[in-house]
Order: sequence, then structure tokens, then C-alpha cells
Amino acid sequence: MQSTYGFILLVLINVSGTKQAKNYSAVLLNRLEITERYRRDMLTRPSMKNSSHTIVAVGLGIIEVAGIDPQKQVITLNVNFELKWCDDLLQWNITEQTCLKRNRSEIFFQADEIWTPDIFAVNGPGPMKKDARLEYPILVVCTGMARWSYQEKLVSYCEIDVLNFPFDRQYCSILLQSTIFDASQFKLRSLYNVVRLYNYINTEWEISHTTIDEVDLYNPNHKR
Repeated sequence: MQSTYGFILLVLINVSGTKQAKNYSAVLLNRLEITERYRRDMLTRPSMKNSSHTIVAVGLGIIEVAGIDPQKQVITLNVNFELKWCDDLLQWNITEQTCLKRNRSEIFFQADEIWTPDIFAVNGPGPMKKDARLEYPILVVCTGMARWSYQEKLVSYCEIDVLNFPFDRQYCSILLQSTIFDASQFKLRSLYNVVRLYNYINTEWEISHTTIDEVDLYNPNHKR
């Protein structure tokens, strides 16, 4: 009896392993198909049904005030971006039950394999020379929803007045925008209604207040 029980146990393990291998192969095939689709179509930005522009939801979290330079009038922040958007080219098996269920199938992509939003501080000195965001993978579900979370340094100009140092209070505005597309093609939306403090590291600077506003940079008096 012991020998028979051991044999049945081995059969169950082998069947389970075969099922996992099949699932892995399906994910790999879907991944290869999507990356090939991007190479073939060469779209500049995601195509959206019934929409002429691409909408990207942006969540911003501040990790640390890395530095404030009164001479250059520049503030440097270590931040965490969380971006979310839809892309029809990233869909697979959308009509099957595996995609309709709550536990939908997911695939990770590298940032250079699919389209990604190009967002930077338009009122800053420019993007960092080394784009560290490309090292972070992008999670995509079968419905075409992509979610990208990455950390980087965010540099922006700020009118810094240290007349009352060390009891000074600074007010800085950081304007985020696409480097390529204008408002008629590319729109940013707030993923959260607050700026999150991801385990904020206390330095000589304390963040007392933050707000988020959606504005059209081509018409600053008009909020979206």
C-alpha cells in the first residue's frame, strides 16, 4: 500500500508541473505576439477606441527632498511615479474566461518593448541624463491596462528665498507634461487626489502641504 500511495503522489506532481508549463508557454507566446505587434505597427502612442487622445493617470509620491539649491533656484526630489494607461495593442484573449474573471492573466514587459509615457517636469532643467525608469518593468493585464511604477529624481525650478533661514518656508510648483505630445493628443489625469509620502525620509526640510491640480499648460487659467 505504501508503494501505491507513493506512485499516485508522483503522478499528481507531474500533472501539476505539466499544467504550469502549459500556462507558462501561453504567457510566453502572448508576450512574443505583443512585442512583434509593436515592431510591426510602429505606433507613436496607444490607439484608444472612440478617443483621439491618450489618457495617462499619474500618481506621485515623494520619498525625500534630496536638495535645494538657492543659487540655481532648483529643488531636487526623490519620487515614486505610478502611471496607468490603456493600450489596445496590449490586449490578448480578451473574450476568454481567463480575462473576464477577477484574477486576470498578467504579463510583465520591459520599458523598451512597448509604448511608455514620456513625462518630465516642464519647469525644470530637463530630463536626467540616465533614464533610470527604463530599469523598471511594466505590469499589463489582458484587457490592455498597463501599470508602471518607478523611482527617479525629479528636478524643478523653484523661487527660493532664504531670507528667514533657518526658519524659511518655500513654495514650489512642479508642472508635469509630455515631452512630445500636446494637450490635443496626450492628457494627464490624477491617479490619486493627494501626493503620497512613501516612507518619507526626514531631512532638514519638512513637507507641510501638497496639492494636485490638473491644468492645461497652454492655457494656465483653465483647469481640466
